[in-house]
Amino acid sequence: MDQKWPQGRERRNDSMMPRIDKGTIEYTLTVGKSIHRETHRECVRFCFETTEFFTHFQYRLSIDVEQSEQELRFNLLGLRTGGFTMPKAGKAEYEHDFFGLKGDYRVRVVKQGSTENEFLLRITPKTVRIVEEIRHPSPFIRIGTV
Repeated sequence: MDQKWPQGRERRNDSMMPRIDKGTIEYTLTVGKSIHRETHRECVRFCFETTEFFTHFQYRLSIDVEQSEQELRFNLLGLRTGGFTMPKAGKAEYEHDFFGLKGDYRVRVVKQGSTENEFLLRITPKTVRIVEEIRHPSPFIRIGTV
């Protein structure tokens, strides 16, 4: 069946590139045992990264970190330039090292607008593992351990 189009409008060419859906995941978080770069002590490193690749500048994530007894809270504040002399492309990143963590920790990641993703992390002397995954119906962060 040949479809009639209003005069002055053309039918969309099917060979055009469709809009890329970036999905709901905006960040990745990798948690694992590491050695602190300056003190050479063992630590637990939290590495945040945007899923978006920036082509003109490499930004840094601005994150406010709060630690209470068995809870770690990361407030995602936005992006900032890294102060590089030469611009370069890349994803925005942020790392934070904790010392002396052991046991179960409720980890809360909050982005602007009060959207919160939380999960439970178990830290032993040898391993870091996710005990309870994010339960939010549309999470904005993907988590993993190394």
